[in-house]
Amino acid sequence: MKNLIILFLAFAAFNVNAQIANVKMKTAAGVDSAIVTNTGSGSVVYALSSKQPFSVQANFVKTSGTLGGTVTIYGSNDGTNYFALTDATSTPTITTYTVTDAGTYASPQIKAWFLKDHPVKYLKITWAGTGTMAGYFKAWLLAY
Repeated sequence: MKNLIILFLAFAAFNVNAQIANVKMKTAAGVDSAIVTNTGSGSVVYALSSKQPFSVQANFVKTSGTLGGTVTIYGSNDGTNYFALTDATSTPTITTYTVTDAGTYASPQIKAWFLKDHPVKYLKITWAGTGTMAGYFKAWLLAY
């Protein structure tokens, strides 16, 4: 019985330490989605409470026109000076994402990145559009 109690407590302690926070990233104005029109750009940001590994998922939705453009993930340790997290030496490699002409509200384009080797305190995702288009994106951060 004593071993069973110790096993239960060890299992409970492991589960408490393995909590995951799931949060929406927001624009500088506090909106949970960024609109991108034509060759303009939009960004969402999030400040982590501490440097820790995380993953992020972004959903891209077409409003009109032909969607296109490039999505880049940026990190920062001070919230002011951002750098692209496209380091080819990281594992897994973080790359930019090319948005294609697809994705509706019911079935958005989805891109996910696992940023294990980039323990930054601030994260920003920017979509730079191309051509004649209108769309928006939302992003969720999973911090471990």
